[in-house]
Amino acid sequence: DASMPILLNAHFNPTYALSLYLHGTAGAGKSSLVRNIFPAINASIAAYADPELLVRFVKQNLNKPFQTLRLELDLRPNNNDYSVMSIIQGRRMTLTQSKPGLVLVALEEMPSDVTGADPNQSEVAKLLSMRFSGRKGEFKDGAAPRNSEKRGISGDATIITVFTSNYDLEPHCLEALQSLDMFKNLSVIKVAPVAGEDREAFALSYLKQRLHESLTPWRGNININLEVPCGNGDIRPLVRYLRLLSFYIHAMVLEQAASGSTSLDVYVKFDHATEVTTVTNMTNGKSTQLKPGSFQNLYPVKPLSLDF
Repeated sequence: DASMPILLNAHFNPTYALSLYLHGTAGAGKSSLVRNIFPAINASIAAYADPELLVRFVKQNLNKPFQTLRLELDLRPNNNDYSVMSIIQGRRMTLTQSKPGLVLVALEEMPSDVTGADPNQSEVAKLLSMRFSGRKGEFKDGAAPRNSEKRGISGDATIITVFTSNYDLEPHCLEALQSLDMFKNLSVIKVAPVAGEDREAFALSYLKQRLHESLTPWRGNININLEVPCGNGDIRPLVRYLRLLSFYIHAMVLEQAASGSTSLDVYVKFDHATEVTTVTNMTNGKSTQLKPGSFQNLYPVKPLSLDF
């Protein structure tokens, strides 16, 4: 019967490892990008390649005392030691999977290469080069011993590696990493924080998103006129400000919804002279003035009772 669905056993078999080095100022959005790459790859493979193939996620922080990092990356004789190497290898094929999948390894906060610093970028790069190639001991140039491939993950193209760092990747550190097959195609990408009109568009979009998530299942319409400083550089203070702002707008929406209204017009204005943010419900004229606290929070200028 031509109308019957045909079961296709799709195969997605990468031929070379993908690796990225994302660097830029703090708060540029590097870690957020990595968190979103993971579900995006999962969705893309499910839609266009193999719906049974899963992408797993492993995160390892590199900005910690070198001896601690060395202990975590040690190669041990059994597979149940909870070392980073064993966790990465085990995530390819968990008990819930029907076939081996991909592993996205996020190596976050690669340190600087300042001499004498602990940790140091050069030492961390050499450590990764040794352990991922299946070798113990100190860093050595040249070909790895024949049996090291069985202990290492360097030749595994199903492992996607993404570094994040506030610092540039020094040439000698790149050379140490590229001695491994998995880092041969390492792409170094500078990430800049969103700025200008894009930053203003982000602020409004993020505020609406927060309200939509918190107000579910309310299906009303919210129009927001946002006139606040969006700043430059680090995006995290702006995100924190918008999350706090959404809390007070949320209370306005609930009050409006209780009256049976399905729409709300909100005007948010920041006064640079007093640093006071005024949130006004344009539908009924009520407003709330908010001022910054010592812990980077927002609280009402006048006592306010909120009923959730």
